[in-house]
Amino acid sequence: MKKKKKYEDIGRRKYPRTEYLNIERPRLKIGKHKFEVLDISQIGLKFLNDKEVNLSEYISGKLTLLCGESIDIEGSLIWEQDDDFGLYLKNNIPSDMIQKEELYIQEQLSSK
Repeated sequence: MKKKKKYEDIGRRKYPRTEYLNIERPRLKIGKHKFEVLDISQIGLKFLNDKEVNLSEYISGKLTLLCGESIDIEGSLIWEQDDDFGLYLKNNIPSDMIQKEELYIQEQLSSK
């Protein structure tokens, strides 16, 4: 994979994102590999490639959210910094799916 832009080179986000801190995280499956997702927005996501899997610049896979929803995704890797990778999606994640995920997270946090 050729060198990507560093994360700090990317401008401010236009779309709100849902961040996953040290709680359970969604999974991104690319081929036979599974990655933890660090944050999502309608147009992209950040995931952890701590196993240093060699990835192509354009990838497709399945995103499974904590709320149980899943979606097939395609996109371009647009940046990497250490083990964190940024994926710009070809098709948006539906806003109602993100809202359902945020509600699920709020419910989980309030029940603890």
